[in-house]
Amino acid sequence: MSLTDELTTLYARQGNPRALIGEFRRTEVLTPVHDDSVISSPASLATD
Repeated sequence: MSLTDELTTLYARQGNPRALIGEFRRTEVLTPVHDDSVISSPASLATD
């Protein structure tokens, strides 16, 4: 399964967390960086 499919099944409470971690390790993830620092947002801005 792709990472998106693993996330979908996990959110439906049917997924296998170990399979999700394995797929995440195999998937390229882009991380925004500026001046050698990772760009992130405060937890208060995160939405469910």
